[in-house]
Amino acid sequence: MSPFLSINLLDIGKGVLIACFAGFLSVIYPVLQTGALPTVQNLSTGLTVALSAGLAYIAKNFFTNSQNKLLKGEVNLDAPKAP
Repeated sequence: MSPFLSINLLDIGKGVLIACFAGFLSVIYPVLQTGALPTVQNLSTGLTVALSAGLAYIAKNFFTNSQNKLLKGEVNLDAPKAP
C-alpha cells in the first residue's frame, strides 16, 4: 500500500486491471443478453465505465494511508513518546 496522498506503480496497475474488467463486463453483459455483436454505443459505454472505475480506484488509493484507513495521515510508530 502506498502512503497517504501518493500513488505507486502497483496502485496504477491495479487501477488499470479494474478498469479493464469493468469495461469488459459492461460491454459483454448487454451483448450476451441480446445475442448480437457489440455496437459503438456498447463500446462507448464500456469505455466510460472503465475510465470511471479505474479513476475511482486510483482516487481511493490516493486518499488512503498504508494501513488502508481513508482520509487518515500516516502514523509514525517510531516516534518517541512524551513522558
